[in-house]
Amino acid sequence: MYHKSNEEDPYITLPDVENDELEDFMIRPSDDVILSAVMEEDGWSHLDVCILPDSQNAELYVHHDYMLPAFPLCVAWVPPNMAAVGTFHPQIELWDLNIIDSAEPEAKLEGHEDAVLGLAAHPLHHQMLASASADTTVRLWDISTQQSILTMNHHKTKVQSLAWSPANSSTEFQGLLASGGFDQKTFIIDVRAHENVTEIPLEADVEALRWLTLEDGANPLLFVSTEAGDVICYDIVAGKRRWTLSAHMGSPCSSFSLFQPCPGAPTLLATATPSTPAPLKLWTIDFSRGGGPSCIYQKTSDFGRLHSVAFSQERPFHLAMGGHSKHPQVVNVLELGEVQRAYANIPGLAIPSHKPSSTLRTMTANDLDGDSDEERDEAGAAAAANGMDMDEEGGDAASPSSSNRRPAAKKASSSSNKYNKRPAIGASKKKKL
Repeated sequence: MYHKSNEEDPYITLPDVENDELEDFMIRPSDDVILSAVMEEDGWSHLDVCILPDSQNAELYVHHDYMLPAFPLCVAWVPPNMAAVGTFHPQIELWDLNIIDSAEPEAKLEGHEDAVLGLAAHPLHHQMLASASADTTVRLWDISTQQSILTMNHHKTKVQSLAWSPANSSTEFQGLLASGGFDQKTFIIDVRAHENVTEIPLEADVEALRWLTLEDGANPLLFVSTEAGDVICYDIVAGKRRWTLSAHMGSPCSSFSLFQPCPGAPTLLATATPSTPAPLKLWTIDFSRGGGPSCIYQKTSDFGRLHSVAFSQERPFHLAMGGHSKHPQVVNVLELGEVQRAYANIPGLAIPSHKPSSTLRTMTANDLDGDSDEERDEAGAAAAANGMDMDEEGGDAASPSSSNRRPAAKKASSSSNKYNKRPAIGASKKKKL
C-alpha cells in the first residue's frame, strides 16, 4: 500500500523539504569541516560540526551538534567520519558524524581511571587511537574491537598531549608516538617495539605536540610547546634540539600549527596563547637555510584568548582558531601584507591576488546566534579540530569560484522544532535534517 504523495500518508507527519533547501545542508566533498567542543554558560556542553563552504567569502555555520555529558577536554578526528571526545569522565566517546540526530555515541572506550586529556588517531591505521589521561597513562585502542591493546606508564603525572609521526614519514618512523605531560618531559615511543623510548627533558610542562616532515627527506621533526611560552624543535635523528623559540614569554603556548605551502618555501608557524595581549603570532621558518623562526605578525586584539589553532591542509593559508568565543573563527592569513611579502616570488607558489591588509578578517560574522559580546567571551569554545578537512577524496579548494557559491539557506516554512536550527554563524538560519 502506498500513497501518491507524502501529504496523503498519515504516517508521515513532518513536511517535506524542498530540494534547494536540502542542498544548503549537504556536506560537499570540497567543504571544510571543523569540530568544536563548546561549554555553555549554563553548564551544558556540546560538540559542533561546523562547515566552511567551498566558495569565496563563505561564512562558517553549524551543520549539526551532539550533546556531551561532561566538560569536553579534547577532540580528535578519526577518519573517515568519526570524532573521538575526551571529557572529565574516564572514558572516550566515539561519535559517528554521519548520524545527525544521535543522542548517544556509537561507542565508549573504557579503561582510564581519570579524565582523558589528549587523543590522537594514527594517520595511516585509523582504527588505532591513542589517549592520554590524568591517571598518568597513555593507552592504545583498537576502535574496531573497542579494546585497549597497550598501556604505557612512562610519565609520573598527568599526560595531556599526544602526536603521531606523519603519514609521509619513512617506514622506520611511522610507528612513533610522542606524549607530553605535567612532569616537564616528552617521550617518543615506537609502539611496534614499545621498549624503545626516547626521553626529552624540558624546562616546563608540555602544552602541545606536532610533527613535521621536511621535503628534503623522510625524517620527521618534533615540535613541542610549553607552559613557559616556548616552542622547541627537536631532531630525533640527531637526538638534540635544533632551536628553542620564546613565542609567548610568560604565557603558555597553548597551541600551534605548521603549514608548508610548497617545496622550497618557508614553513609558516602559528602560535596561540590564552593569556597575553597578543594571542596570535605568525612566524616563518626557512629550514633550507638552517635558520630559526622569524616573527612576521602578531595580533593584539579581536581574537580574545585562544586555546587551539590549526591550518587547513586543503585550503592553503586558512587558519582555524578556537578560544573563548562561542564558535571557531577562520581567517585567511594570506590577506596580510606581511604574509604576502614573505611568500612573494617563491618558485612554484601561486599567490592569489589579495589586497594587502594589516588586520585579519574572520569568516565568522559578529552576530553569533544573537549573543552579546560578553556572552561570546564567556562561552568558552574548547578547541578547533586539527586539519579542518573531512573529505576522503580530497579536492582543490584553494581558489574557489564565486560563481559556485552555495545559495543562502531559507528559513523553515514549518514551525515544527524538528526543522528549527540555530542560525548560521553570521548567516541566515540553517536547518538540521
